[in-house]
Amino acid sequence: MLADLSKLSAYDLDVVKKCIEASLDKRIIPEMEFSILMGVSHEEAKAIVEAWPALNSDDEITQMTIQGSMNNLIGYPHGKFDLIQHDYDIDTAQISEVYLKVTSSKSTPSSS
Repeated sequence: MLADLSKLSAYDLDVVKKCIEASLDKRIIPEMEFSILMGVSHEEAKAIVEAWPALNSDDEITQMTIQGSMNNLIGYPHGKFDLIQHDYDIDTAQISEVYLKVTSSKSTPSSS
C-alpha cells in the first residue's frame, strides 16, 4: 500500500509523475514488455498521467503504476539511465529517495 499521496511534497509528486512518464517512453520500457514489467497496461498507466493530479492512493491500478514505474526505473532499463536523466530530469538517487517515501505507511511533506 502506498503512502497518502496528498501528504507528499510538490517535488516528490513531480518525481513520481516523471517516473510514470518515463516508464511510458517506449525507448525505456518497450511496449511489448510493459504490462509484464509493470503489472498494468500501457493504457492504464497513460490514464494515470492524463488524470494527474487527480490521484486516488487507494486505487490498485494507481498503486501498481507508481510502484512499477519507480521500481523499474531504479534497476531495469539497462543503459537508459542517461536518457532518463536527460529527458526527464530525474536520476536513480532521486527516484530511490522518493520511492521510500511513497511506499512508507506514513508520509510527511519533505523540505525539498
